[in-house]
Amino acid sequence: MKTDEILSIWLNSAMYVLSCFMFFSIILHAEEGVNWCNHTHDSNYVLEWDETNSKDLSERTLLVKNKLSGNIFAILKGEASYEPADHFYIDDYNFDGCQDISWVNGMNANGDVTYEVFLYSKASSTFIYSDDLSVIPNLKISQQPNCLSGSSAKTYGDFFGGTNSTYCWINSTLVETERSELSMDTEHMCSKSQKYRLNSDGHLNLQKESCESF
Repeated sequence: MKTDEILSIWLNSAMYVLSCFMFFSIILHAEEGVNWCNHTHDSNYVLEWDETNSKDLSERTLLVKNKLSGNIFAILKGEASYEPADHFYIDDYNFDGCQDISWVNGMNANGDVTYEVFLYSKASSTFIYSDDLSVIPNLKISQQPNCLSGSSAKTYGDFFGGTNSTYCWINSTLVETERSELSMDTEHMCSKSQKYRLNSDGHLNLQKESCESF
């Protein structure tokens, strides 16, 4: 057998083995994605901080590993609080049946907590950073179906006010549907309460306003 024929057979064999490896890797990754959406992550997955690939305490890398195989299912990078070990959470933030991941990335002077939020995509079997959810302070799952809540505090000397908002998923888009604001009106020396609701035009309209004197 000629040398070029041997080389051709070797190359074809190598390509076949590589194709099989890639095929089974894709199947394995897809299967892990199905397991994640089937809510088996509590027993099948472990979340841990990758200290070697974190530049400092404020920029962190989170690894999602399969407990049985030890394979890395996902690598998430973002900002984190200085003590992040106990501050990552698993919840379904877009109500699609797949759990998402978030962690605390900081707290402001008023005590408002902000998060890095990663939504799991069924289509790509990956976690995608959510800009919309990550800017909502004190993010929580709301009692309203398909909705979340957020709040922020404000101080006016000895007076404490702030904002409470409700965000709902409408046609796969996160929309602020309600907002309540409490502030100090120095002109009228009263605490002003304002409530807004989403109208049919897609805008928040003032529904109710009151001002209680000090």
